Amino acid sequence: MVTLLVVLLAVVVLVGVGYVTASRRRRIAAGAIVDIAQLLEPKVESEGVVAAADDATPPLTDSLTSLGNRQLLERDLAVYEGQVARYGLRVCVALIDVDGFSDFNAHYGRERGNEILVAIAEQLAKRSRSGDSVYRFGGDEFICLLPEQTLLTGTKAVDRMKRSVQDLAIPFEGSPGGIVSVSAGLTILDAEHLKASGELLREAEAALLASR
Repeated sequence: MVTLLVVLLAVVVLVGVGYVTASRRRRIAAGAIVDIAQLLEPKVESEGVVAAADDATPPLTDSLTSLGNRQLLERDLAVYEGQVARYGLRVCVALIDVDGFSDFNAHYGRERGNEILVAIAEQLAKRSRSGDSVYRFGGDEFICLLPEQTLLTGTKAVDRMKRSVQDLAIPFEGSPGGIVSVSAGLTILDAEHLKASGELLREAEAALLASR
């Protein structure tokens, strides 16, 4: 009789424990669902904030040519200025301009002018080394940053770019060669020629005007 009572009591205890355990599992599962829902809510909000931030961030590429734009150029030049001052690196800066571009637009139209800007941008990027950077500076002007180049080696690199544009043989009535061409001016930023980006670009522009 005593043995039977002990067995019955054990069964009751086990059933109770099972019920409590199952109930606890249900509460844990329900709590987990709530926790997941709470985690998802701020994530949705954060994605909205990120999207808004992306919309507010100015683009760093030119919409026509897909090259880096002036904002990216200024940022990269600031980085190079620090590297030149701190580590003694150097970078050659080339300003490249399409010869007679306003006359080309007047003769062939702005749409055709945009087409040759895209074609020239592709050639400049294609002829650049992996460490070089090419930007659309504005209008028909492009900037090439050539790290660890001297004025001599930088001039040779830019001459290759100029020839690649001539090789496109884009017809241009009224130009000396009858095709679209570009001119370039170069300057350098190194430990002996530390200067702000504005002065650097003015020097490149002066060298461009002198080359014509």
